Amino acid sequence: MKLKISLDTSPKHSDFATCVAWNTSDEIFSCGDDHQLLLWNLVSNETSKVVELPNDLFPTSMQWPPKSSGVSTSGARKSSELLLITASDGHFHLLGRGGRIEKSVQGHKGAILSGCWNMDGSEILTSGEDGVVRIWSRAGMLRSTLATCAAPVYASAWGPDGQSVIHTNGHNLVIKPIAPSTKPTQWKAHDGIILCLSWSSSTGMILSGGEDCRYKVWDSYGRPIFSSSSHDHPITSVAWTPSGDLFSVGGFNSLRLCDKYGWSHCLEKPKAGSIYALQWSNDGTQFVGAGASGHVFLANIVDRSVYWKTLTATMTGRRTITVAEFTANAEDKLDFRDRVIKISLNHGYLIVITPSQVYIYSITNLNTPVICDLKENNSISLILQSSKNFALCGGIMVTLWSYEGRHVGNIKWSGMRSDLMNSLTATMTVDALAFIDTTDSRIIRLFDPTTGKSLNNDVVKMRHEIKQIALSQHDYPGISERTLAIVDKNRDLYLTIMKKFGAADTPKKLAVMAQSIHWHTESPILAVIREGKLRIYYYPNVVYIDPTLLDFTWEDKDLPDLGRSPELLSYESNRISIRRPDGVVIVASASPFAPHLHNHAIHGKFVQARRICRYVNEKVLWGTMAGLCAWKGELDLAEICYAEIGHFDKVFFVQDIKENTPDEAVKKAQMALLSGGIHESENILLQAGKISQAVQLNINCHRWERALELALKYKVEMENVLAARKYYLEAIHHKETLSKFLEAQASPNQLSAKKSRKRGKTEKGSKNPTESVTDLSLNHVEDEDDKQKLYASLQNANLYLSGTSGYTRIPIKPENENRNTEVYEDKDLRMLEGNIKN
Repeated sequence: MKLKISLDTSPKHSDFATCVAWNTSDEIFSCGDDHQLLLWNLVSNETSKVVELPNDLFPTSMQWPPKSSGVSTSGARKSSELLLITASDGHFHLLGRGGRIEKSVQGHKGAILSGCWNMDGSEILTSGEDGVVRIWSRAGMLRSTLATCAAPVYASAWGPDGQSVIHTNGHNLVIKPIAPSTKPTQWKAHDGIILCLSWSSSTGMILSGGEDCRYKVWDSYGRPIFSSSSHDHPITSVAWTPSGDLFSVGGFNSLRLCDKYGWSHCLEKPKAGSIYALQWSNDGTQFVGAGASGHVFLANIVDRSVYWKTLTATMTGRRTITVAEFTANAEDKLDFRDRVIKISLNHGYLIVITPSQVYIYSITNLNTPVICDLKENNSISLILQSSKNFALCGGIMVTLWSYEGRHVGNIKWSGMRSDLMNSLTATMTVDALAFIDTTDSRIIRLFDPTTGKSLNNDVVKMRHEIKQIALSQHDYPGISERTLAIVDKNRDLYLTIMKKFGAADTPKKLAVMAQSIHWHTESPILAVIREGKLRIYYYPNVVYIDPTLLDFTWEDKDLPDLGRSPELLSYESNRISIRRPDGVVIVASASPFAPHLHNHAIHGKFVQARRICRYVNEKVLWGTMAGLCAWKGELDLAEICYAEIGHFDKVFFVQDIKENTPDEAVKKAQMALLSGGIHESENILLQAGKISQAVQLNINCHRWERALELALKYKVEMENVLAARKYYLEAIHHKETLSKFLEAQASPNQLSAKKSRKRGKTEKGSKNPTESVTDLSLNHVEDEDDKQKLYASLQNANLYLSGTSGYTRIPIKPENENRNTEVYEDKDLRMLEGNIKN
């Protein structure tokens, strides 16, 4: 990635050029100490004088209101929009489009060193030599004085949410919430006076530069992410791109383009003197700068590349893209009428965005693209692709398109800011589209990419702010579930399963301290960088199927030091690309067999899957296959897999299901119980009309209130429920505390329940689904002394025995009888297994 700089041989300003501002994507305003306000037209390459400013007005900063607050879909500003110019005499001025000063306000004593609009153009933030930070209304009325510092405040900026500001205070940076009586966050950021700063509205990252000749990157809590080496001259200007993935740094005859984590893409040496101001265009493809020499220069990003399999598409110029194929050593050059804003290459299609059109290329035929006009949404900041369609994010909405060029729908909700979306906050697959809500970052909004309508579950809400989301990318036929990975501000990684019909499952925590995540391109395999190490979860969905298998489904990779903020770039086949904070890309290898296991499981090819597991003979593959078998209900291979990883209690359970459960509904309920799905097991039994078994299931799992509820509703097993509850309380030496059972025991004659069968008997032709495995029952132990020892060990573990019928994964005594929760401990199973062996 490089910069192509356009710099006139002679400056247009006769004195210092101190500030610049974008009007539209093709118009720039600039002004300086020569008191001239100039308009630069990038289409005609002409420069014209807008107005001659008063001789006592020496501008220090300038900005138009953000585009989302005052720009129509055609790109032209509303006539009511005002240009903000701050001056060295303590005034700030509001100018109309023609350059006429509409209002001047005395804001500070001494020079105003910084001034900027908020995101919706309703408020102005100023700071100056007097050390005061103030907020003003759009009409120039003072609203609040946020801070008073002992040192001049050289720079200030709004926070991403508009509810806080950041400003300098000597060597320190200070984040001050707007709400009154709130404590500011302050830290020492530089060894010299801080001259400039920028706060990314997309990523929340903070960029600062100062007289210590360094630029630094911080997170929104003031924690350091990157610190540059010392430059030859002070850093005088910094600026983020709107998407937050790049930033620019200016100094004396020095200009850098850097990645968001700090490492430098390129260094240029424009002869512009000290660069006082930098500002990016709304599309993030170019920025403009103003220098002490009077020059105003334009810098365009070139050599930006995107990759997919063996193809690479590179922007070699403002209007040129080169597509190269490595294996065939072929190269195609694509020329465009307008400059290229965005490109995306995935799923066999190349998407190219210009200011007015979208070009859709198939990689099999680059000669005849599909061309569509962008009428209502022509400010694109992000392209999302799936195998069937793609989404364009930016402007006033998200638009959905098919690869045939057909507009299929729009997505918009109240308060949406599509211009702030990036690859961390938006994700897409063939059947789902997810966004982090910009108005409340704890909410994820879900949509159907084929229509643009909300999915059945609509939103997923978390307790904490969400920093990254990613949908699994596998595209198996007939798939009805999709996994969403979520990383919150505490760096905790959660999973939730989105279903085609019905609400998403409750999110479950998978890992902590997750720094970056990436799904495999073809299988539900998740790569995670946590605590500076690479971990691969070959079947993360196992947390919903059988959490005890989780430790058998991941592996850590020994890699060189990944640094403080590594980033996962891709995960294809068995290759994982990681970019370190210094910009170096390293490639790690994962198991090449795990994707084949997923493919065989989804297509029912368990013989082939077993061959792979036996050939490789690694526990991580056996554990992955065990989870897949439990999900698909494949008992034969599940028995082998559980045996290989040492889960013998489940081996016996599977054997019991195979030998003693002829009823198909009961077998499905048993498999659901094996995976810990108590609710699912109960639903299966109820739908099959196995009411008594459903009641007995809840008894054995200590779900007493649910067991009583079913017994009352269906008028069965009432005596068994009351007797089992009484036996349980006597065994743990507790008194009854549940109000429903107290009421049932006080008036047994008023209950309309039928007289239930004797304990242990069920309906004809079916087996009790919660009946435990005979291989782990008391009846299996022949010696009477061993039987007494085993019984004593179970009593000490506070386990509930359903008569002498056997043992399942029975819950430990709940701490609070009013809580309907189940807790399991594998150590009790291992103890039981050891007793049987002895």
